[in-house]
Amino acid sequence: MRPVLIELPVSAIVVLSSLFAIWCCWSAWLTRRSGPAEGASGPSISATVLVGLGQLVGVSVMVATGRLTSLPIFSYGTCLTLGFGTGIAFAAWLGRRRGLDPNVLLDLGLLAMVSAILGSRIFYYVLEYDTHFAHRSWKAFFFIWEGGLSIIGGVVGALITCTLYVRVRRLAGLAYADAAAVVIPLGEMFGRIGCYMNGCCWGAPVAEDGFVATTLGGLCRFPPGSPAFRQHSEELGLITADALSSFPVHPSQLYTSMTAITLFSILLCVHRFKRREGIVMGTFCVLFPIGRICIEFFRGDSLVRGEGGQLVRSGAELMGAHLSVFQATMMVLLVLGVGVFCWIRKMNVPARKLVTEEVGTP
Repeated sequence: MRPVLIELPVSAIVVLSSLFAIWCCWSAWLTRRSGPAEGASGPSISATVLVGLGQLVGVSVMVATGRLTSLPIFSYGTCLTLGFGTGIAFAAWLGRRRGLDPNVLLDLGLLAMVSAILGSRIFYYVLEYDTHFAHRSWKAFFFIWEGGLSIIGGVVGALITCTLYVRVRRLAGLAYADAAAVVIPLGEMFGRIGCYMNGCCWGAPVAEDGFVATTLGGLCRFPPGSPAFRQHSEELGLITADALSSFPVHPSQLYTSMTAITLFSILLCVHRFKRREGIVMGTFCVLFPIGRICIEFFRGDSLVRGEGGQLVRSGAELMGAHLSVFQATMMVLLVLGVGVFCWIRKMNVPARKLVTEEVGTP
């Protein structure tokens, strides 16, 4: 567990700010020297210079007045950035191979990033309000670096925004959806590594002398002060308040990352050999809920003490099994996903051929 990846000192902040200002001025100078491209609609030269110099002045003032003494780089935010950045770049590459406009995929990626973060935070805030937010200020909604994003809300938010964008521009929606569907698990893989480093979304307790605890060792335990430690000592009574670490748990975040990279590999193969558009998105809609339903059985952040003292999940009971709210939601999405998959097969839109570079012979 390492919520703060690195903490930049004042000197590093000033250097980075200065380099960014130099880059803005250099870019503006090159643009002025070469002349604006025909039909260019990017930011003006003066705006680029103002952004660069403005942020340098702002950082300098904050450093001089003592308001900025260091800059923590949070692990969770870093992993989210890596996930979105890698996913957008990979989707653009996949789209180019199918003859799609990579610039459109970049636009879709940026829209999806903003709407996914907002949608996932809203969903988590509503779902966990009584547990994590009822006793806090409304400003806690914006403390994303503490963790607390639900991928359901993220996928729904990104889906709505990107669908509107595709409809307005009258694009080949299924083809772009396939390129986007491949990289969603890739982003989740990075996100769950961030969850592990942040200490959230921890797993259910395991036997101290069991296979998981003895094999994974320190990966199964969280330090004092972590959410898992507080749950085990204050709510579940598994350890004392002066314990050196939490009770050993399933590293469910790492399980999710492994499941995500497996799903990414499957979708990448489907995208390579697909014969109809949309089939990758349909496959994702079916496999993703199945994987998350299974992973939830290893989660421990929703565990409570039942009437008989046993550990159960807070949620609903179905056929003798205690299911979390997330699992129940995923079951609904699974039914909808099967419907989407069948609808795509019925549409039967032929897939675009892979674009190959023509190599001339001497």
